[in-house]
Amino acid sequence: VVPGCASGGGAEQERRASREVEELFRADQADRTPPADGRQPTQEEFLAVGARDLVRLRRAKEIYRLNLLTSSRDFYHAAVILQHSWDSTTAADDHLLAHELAIIAFVGKVPGAGYLVAASEDRFLQDDLHRKQRFGTQYPPDPGLEAGEGVTDSLRARFDVPSLAKLRSRK
Repeated sequence: VVPGCASGGGAEQERRASREVEELFRADQADRTPPADGRQPTQEEFLAVGARDLVRLRRAKEIYRLNLLTSSRDFYHAAVILQHSWDSTTAADDHLLAHELAIIAFVGKVPGAGYLVAASEDRFLQDDLHRKQRFGTQYPPDPGLEAGEGVTDSLRARFDVPSLAKLRSRK
């Protein structure tokens, strides 16, 4: 349980919310698993994922607003959902919240949370502020918004992000 987190409901309600946000996370990950036959998803499949993302986004935010995220893993699951979703009316706030939730997960030592801290910052900078990425996690980067030299490889390593040289060698 995250210290200092105000509880929004009883223990049973929190357990149900934890299970639900994990199920939303698993569905998010399933939607991002490449087709078994190795082909690229069709435009229709891509649009269907976007629609499912929006449903997951709204539910994850509702669980968050009800103060039902209690474990570091809950915060991680919700952060991933917000990171992957796109609602043009709330995207910047959603991506910033994803970053904040990822920080809680990172402090709680959830595997993968460090990378998510970096990725959520990069997404917010690139997609919402149209600024250069700091870590270089968004691939392919928008033209002119590639990662600069502002973050050292030492800092990247602390967040489990590859070195700048490795990031730049991606094709």
